[in-house]
Amino acid sequence: MIGQQQELIRLLKEKRQAVISHAVTKGLNPHAPLADSGVEWLGQVPAHWVEYPLKTLCGIKHGYAFDSDEFSDAGELILMTPGNFVQRGGFRHMNPPKYYVGKKFPREFILQPRQLLVAMTEQGPGLLGCSLFVPEEGTYLHNQRLGLVRDVRSDKPSQRYLFHVFNSPLYRAEVSVSATGTKVQHTSPEKLLSIKVWIPEEPEQEAIADFVDSAIVTFDALESKADQTITLLQERRTALISAAVTGKIDVRAWKNGEG
Repeated sequence: MIGQQQELIRLLKEKRQAVISHAVTKGLNPHAPLADSGVEWLGQVPAHWVEYPLKTLCGIKHGYAFDSDEFSDAGELILMTPGNFVQRGGFRHMNPPKYYVGKKFPREFILQPRQLLVAMTEQGPGLLGCSLFVPEEGTYLHNQRLGLVRDVRSDKPSQRYLFHVFNSPLYRAEVSVSATGTKVQHTSPEKLLSIKVWIPEEPEQEAIADFVDSAIVTFDALESKADQTITLLQERRTALISAAVTGKIDVRAWKNGEG
């Protein structure tokens, strides 16, 4: 039973990736005409979507090299690191967080809520190129391993849509191809901005973003339920083993079908 639930979680993760990738590369209309993108990793895209090098849509700014001697286990300024990124995209709290108590650093590297960041160092498996929005609560600092997406064109695309594009498996695979490093992969603003994206008009962007947001909530709930089932089964197994060892269960009776 535990193995079945673990396999279910694996399949749910695969399905999540497939749903996100399809939404941001093929759209939601199954009848929309497709055209060859000319890019091997992407294949066909809706014919009405427009191709853009990412550098024509936004900029990406390197973070600051904060002094490692100025970290503390308490404070008000929290250092944002690749460890704050969830592999599938999104923010997670680090426990414990890294607080910065140094006073001499450019104030422009204090992040604002809802700014979009991209991980440029693969601190953990699958983190390279994924994105998150800076949370509303807490004051976070922008360090050099992260790219701040800025100067997004007002006409296209929306930050919500870019967030899902960055977190799609196909895009992340393309980021990995151009990365450097053997044990730990790194990328740069220049390499990220050289990647091409295909963008629909704003109403379609918002529809896709809404769809993906809803799908993520559904997959999160299903994975959480499977995790809870695994925990319950493990607790029951532990209890049965303990009962058998202490003699509360007659193992011989169970073997003979009398339990």
